[in-house]
Amino acid sequence: MRRAFICLIIIASAAAASGGEIVFHEESSGGLRDGWRFVNERGECSGEWDAAEPPGDGAGSLRCDLPADASARATWAAPRIALKPATTYRLSFRVMLGGITEGARGAYVILYENGEPAPTHWHMSEYMRGSQDWHEREVVFTTRDDCEWGALRLKLWETTGYAWFDDVVIEELDATETVVAAAETGRLVLPEDDGFALQTIWYPAHRRADQTLHLLPDRLNPVAMFIYGRPDEISDPHLIIEAPASLTIRGPAVCAREPLPEPVTLTPEPIERDGVACLRWRIPIPEEPLRAGLQPDGPNWTRYHFIYAEPGPDCPTEFAWNWRFESAGELGPLHTIDARLQPNLGAGIEPVEGFALYAEHSDALRLPEREDRERVLDYLHYAGIRGGLALSYYQPELVSVDDELAENGWFTWTWRWYGYGGPAGDDQRIVYDNAATPQRATTCPQVQVEMLEPHASYLREFYATALALDRDWLILNYEPPVFNVCFCERCRRAFAEQTGRPADEVLAMTPQEIQALPDNAWGRFRAWQNERIIENHAAIIHEIDPDCLFGVCGPAWTQWTADRGQDIRRFEPEVGLHAPMIYRPPQDYEPLIRSTCEATSALVMPFMLGSDIAVPATFPDAWDQWANMLATALSGADGAILWVGIESLDGEIMNVLRQSMEQIRLLRPFIEGGEAGAGVTIQPQVRDLRVVTVGDRRIEVGSENSLIPVRDWQWSGPRGRMLALINYDRARSHEVRLSAPGMPVPRVLLGPAPTADGDALVIELGPGELAAVAWE
Repeated sequence: MRRAFICLIIIASAAAASGGEIVFHEESSGGLRDGWRFVNERGECSGEWDAAEPPGDGAGSLRCDLPADASARATWAAPRIALKPATTYRLSFRVMLGGITEGARGAYVILYENGEPAPTHWHMSEYMRGSQDWHEREVVFTTRDDCEWGALRLKLWETTGYAWFDDVVIEELDATETVVAAAETGRLVLPEDDGFALQTIWYPAHRRADQTLHLLPDRLNPVAMFIYGRPDEISDPHLIIEAPASLTIRGPAVCAREPLPEPVTLTPEPIERDGVACLRWRIPIPEEPLRAGLQPDGPNWTRYHFIYAEPGPDCPTEFAWNWRFESAGELGPLHTIDARLQPNLGAGIEPVEGFALYAEHSDALRLPEREDRERVLDYLHYAGIRGGLALSYYQPELVSVDDELAENGWFTWTWRWYGYGGPAGDDQRIVYDNAATPQRATTCPQVQVEMLEPHASYLREFYATALALDRDWLILNYEPPVFNVCFCERCRRAFAEQTGRPADEVLAMTPQEIQALPDNAWGRFRAWQNERIIENHAAIIHEIDPDCLFGVCGPAWTQWTADRGQDIRRFEPEVGLHAPMIYRPPQDYEPLIRSTCEATSALVMPFMLGSDIAVPATFPDAWDQWANMLATALSGADGAILWVGIESLDGEIMNVLRQSMEQIRLLRPFIEGGEAGAGVTIQPQVRDLRVVTVGDRRIEVGSENSLIPVRDWQWSGPRGRMLALINYDRARSHEVRLSAPGMPVPRVLLGPAPTADGDALVIELGPGELAAVAWE
């Protein structure tokens, strides 16, 4: 599950660029500006300067037309734009959408640094579809160190419909705006280096837009931090915390994936800071584990530490959390971050029948004393979190601790990561489609299918260690190269046999020619190979432990991934659990969890992003967590696994997880044993409609998108019929009209009540709101 670690380092100094400097502004009134050109990049499409839109003074805009060809690509190209390296910009624009269908892409704006059309060099808006009157969008991005200029493109690609663009502005942000913009878009912002040997970010506080620690009062809160710095300069490291006298700090400092540290007894020193009575706590940090993972230029995503904070009854709701490091008896600079208490809503909640909530990495439980471990479990049970990866996965001697945790309601599993690695003979090496492709895999997939040596012996040893922990589940993180391998002679001959092609013909083809064969022939062959490989893994697992449930953590199911060689449906029945990694914002998360649940029969528990510093520009806030939890349950999944784990669970997130679990408890009886569909027709209600004309085409556009961001789930089962709706628009309310012939007025389960409108019902959902009704 490792991802490239990307962060943004912001240094706020007097030398920072002045705020709001506009480096590019294009508004299209009065005619097409110099340097702009239309490019037909594929298919039947056109581009026009439209003198009628937007209406009123200053009319004029650039339009892309894709009337019928859903494979076409229409592009407006801007003149070359000078940009600075390592600088943050806001790209804003106005856009109108006209009847853009749900195609492969849609309307979007993209900027290529130095004109390089590669993901490492581009910054783009989301794909925009549907119909919507003029509205504003923006993209905030930071250029690479080698950036000199940008190629801006306004596009309508691989769909049908019309898109208008106007008022395109690129504005350089000053240092303060950069920090805010980065945090709001989910990027990790490292504080300015203070020159000391050790630096840290508190997590998730330093990635939150409010840059605040959120704690639950009267509970032992695991407080996470990612320490980085210069290992050669460290000796006898300590962390110094200054906080209100009514807040207790507990140690020891616990390092992720390391053995249990030695117990410590902390005795605070009473002090006064800014006129407030505080306690100063000095927490020793185990030196060798700290050194082992320390990086000088930023956090190591696997090496977070925990300390533990317990706000007492008299702790102020908001306060300053001061900290500094100590090394070799020398104190580093003092820093401050805001801290805030969240409401403590009571005792831990009971498990939800049929829907489990787990946290993959549960390193906050690596405390030396049983009593303290139980208090951390109490914190987790507060939100209904009931399990995670076994501590013994990293240290087998901790099996007894895992068993002790099990006695207190904590379920654990074992784990393996696999990406076609392991030993291979000289004639068994994997062959990629392109030498430029990053290559980590070693063993030809057909060798794995046929279970040739040394692969077969390696695989048995690979699983024997993990299964020796005697856990009920083993989850395999299965991330092999898929469509771009393997083009060795063995795989080519197997492909020829599978598809009925002459072997000599296949042997003579380039990898690209094979990949381009019709009917997804290569992808289907690769899906067959992966099916057989997973069957072999399952056979070895069940040979060693017949009762172990085998789960696979890989992609969500979509037809596209299936056609390109990773069809997780084919892993059943050997695989009893699908745990797809879906690290997406809520509107993108929902269709992926829904399609996975609809396509598969085994248990589904997605790896849902709690937070991960290695996943750039995707940081789920509390609402995101709530929406993804509800979408998971409403799609019929059997639970969720938070990735990375406990380090992302501050007090606000814990409260929203608790809320979502209680709502799922109410909704789950209508899903259990039911079938999708309740016979309700959903009609979006779009406000402020007007008609736009393109040739003889008349298009209605309104102040909200015709594809309104309200998603619905319907279930029918023994308990009755249930309809749930979530408004994914967090800024505006939206109305939906329900038509349910012959059905009485439903009972409101959650959210707003419907109102009658003739034979129909209308529900108005507030920004980000859930509504659920039932016919029992």
